[in-house]
Amino acid sequence: MISRKPVSGVVASCLSAGCFDLQAGERLLPEIRPFVVGTRFQGKINVDYAPLAGMLNFYVATRKLPGQLGTISCNCAYVGADIVICDKAFLETFSSSVNFTQDSFYGEGSREIWTNQADLFERVNQITSSILRTWIIGHEIGHAVLHAPTSSERRIAMTKAKENAADSFFLEKASVGHDEKAVRNLHWGLNQLIMQIIVITFKDGKAHVAPSSDDIHEPWILRAIALGQELTDRGPEPENDYYKSLSRDISVEPGGGSIGSLCQFQNLRERATQIQKKRLGEH
Repeated sequence: MISRKPVSGVVASCLSAGCFDLQAGERLLPEIRPFVVGTRFQGKINVDYAPLAGMLNFYVATRKLPGQLGTISCNCAYVGADIVICDKAFLETFSSSVNFTQDSFYGEGSREIWTNQADLFERVNQITSSILRTWIIGHEIGHAVLHAPTSSERRIAMTKAKENAADSFFLEKASVGHDEKAVRNLHWGLNQLIMQIIVITFKDGKAHVAPSSDDIHEPWILRAIALGQELTDRGPEPENDYYKSLSRDISVEPGGGSIGSLCQFQNLRERATQIQKKRLGEH
């Protein structure tokens, strides 16, 4: 009988082979730390060394990974043994996917608006990018905290219920103390993603969205709407039906629109702009 190498050993070998950008992990520490407060990982984060027992081990991959880690391409994953691995290209592309750019504006005076308000858009982009990036980071740390016994066969072990629980973990930590500014920024970031996907997939009065390819995660837009609704339910106006009304205008179906690969440095806002220009007959 052939025994498979423990995932911690595979990661250690990969670390020695230069699979991971350790400096990228260091830069993410300010965004990782809030998600381990109050957990068994508080004060115990490892981004520099081979996996350590009792620590949250977080790595950023820069190339295709070997063996059982090979499925971590254009995504992030909790792989068991208190280890989270993120594809660097995915983190960078997803976090900037709805940023304002010069090409995301159209119409008369659009160039002047971009030029004159560049500093403002840069600040807004920083907020949006941080929300989307920490969503991914917090979600996977949520798996490590909530689903520690999960085997490294992640795609088999995970369920939609666990995925939803990991999203809720992110939201709870990101809105800790229900700080008004933090909650407002969360709504903003989620809505930017939602609206761009609606524009990209809209046809005949509805957004027609393709189902997730893994049958475990909900499509990005439904996950964002669910988080927005949960955030609303926790707030001072739980009766607000904004997100519920959005969900009624979304159809998940085979052949529905896809936002494509999030490792190709796409900007969804630019893509939505091009679609809008065609709809309006502009060039």
